[in-house]
Amino acid sequence: MLCSPGDLVELSGRSGVGKSTVLEAIAALRPICAGSLSYGGIEQETVRPASVLARVAIAPQIPSFLPGSLREQLVYGRPDASDEDISAALAMVCMTDVVVGRGPDDASVYSGGEQRRLGVARALIADPELLLLDEPFAGLEVDLSQRIRANLARWVGEGRRAIVFTGHEVGPDWAGSPVRRIKWPD
Repeated sequence: MLCSPGDLVELSGRSGVGKSTVLEAIAALRPICAGSLSYGGIEQETVRPASVLARVAIAPQIPSFLPGSLREQLVYGRPDASDEDISAALAMVCMTDVVVGRGPDDASVYSGGEQRRLGVARALIADPELLLLDEPFAGLEVDLSQRIRANLARWVGEGRRAIVFTGHEVGPDWAGSPVRRIKWPD
């Protein structure tokens, strides 16, 4: 079993070993090439991808933004999200001041690291049971990374949620929350 509610799981390994592919398979965005995957004991091949995506959200390394306002981009996975939901997600990824300072009209005015954090916010707004984060802290300053980790650890502790995230090296602790570390491939 990869994870249960309340878990923080890190898949670490060098570039090109398939960490992103694993996250995409968990999110039912690509088929599994070898082995098996189940959701709550139900084999992946018998589960509709839409059923998985109703409970799982992924924030890729390089998030895609379609034409439209930043608000439209952030609520893509949950169009009925309130302004409070959006504000809470932006605060969790430490983007509130950045968005207020630049304005909400266009996601392309943000740097790559800021876009990655906006991708995490978009995934959070979907309110998933399982949050998949692909290299969410790459290129971030240590103190910023630590603040976001602490916020996400609190988010996991607030409900029946879990996070699986990738990295190239074993990362720092999450504000004292236990992290199960898996070297990929094992």
